[in-house]
Amino acid sequence: MTKKPTSFDELLELWETPKALSIALGVPYVNAQAMKRRKSVDVTHWPRLVQLMAARGIVITSDDLVQMAVKRREAA
Repeated sequence: MTKKPTSFDELLELWETPKALSIALGVPYVNAQAMKRRKSVDVTHWPRLVQLMAARGIVITSDDLVQMAVKRREAA
């Protein structure tokens, strides 16, 4: 089993390429590229991320994603 991500960076690394992320989230390639570059995921995609992680056997909650967003802002 994969370790539970604690940041958007770790979470997004689970998809090796923007194309893979694009397909998984059902977003255009350029959007996935931007997410990986920014190391951030817009809140509108969080429900799908929760589903994708559950399919991998990893429980990620909205609260976890909020903490990732806070951590990212504090690091900036």
